[in-house]
Amino acid sequence: MIETPRQPALVVGAKGPATGGGRIPLTIEGRLLMADFRHDGERCRIHPPAGPPIVCEFDEALGDRVYAYLRRLVRVIGEAAQEPTSGQISSIRVTDIEPLSIDAKGFETVSAEAFWQEPSLAQLAAEQGVQPLRRLEDVWGRGADLWTDEADFEVFLAATRSRRAEDA
Repeated sequence: MIETPRQPALVVGAKGPATGGGRIPLTIEGRLLMADFRHDGERCRIHPPAGPPIVCEFDEALGDRVYAYLRRLVRVIGEAAQEPTSGQISSIRVTDIEPLSIDAKGFETVSAEAFWQEPSLAQLAAEQGVQPLRRLEDVWGRGADLWTDEADFEVFLAATRSRRAEDA
């Protein structure tokens, strides 16, 4: 990624001088969200990792690919219109779009649907194989390096006991 003072962490690669109409060649990566498939002006929006979303215009020929990549990380190649005073990218005319894959070796993959579900605490505990703490004495000596001294630990214990008394 090339970072410029005007447009941080946006431009992946810009090559060559501006083309006619003040457009510059640009490649950008981000999440493809929102698409409008009207025949008089197909548009979509790319959300890069940093900076504001960018409106992209595309030809009808790219419509099926844009639709297929919605909500995915993509690389967009095209020509960008740039605001002359601020240097901000105002739009991109897309010439190509491709999905980005994230190498997940060693990672568990989760479907998008499962990622956005909010499991209960009981479900999370069951998944992680943990049980509720029944006695405070069960943690004596564990995490001894979490407190700076004995007094700090006693403050923690007093707060824990007080909270449990409130819950009872």
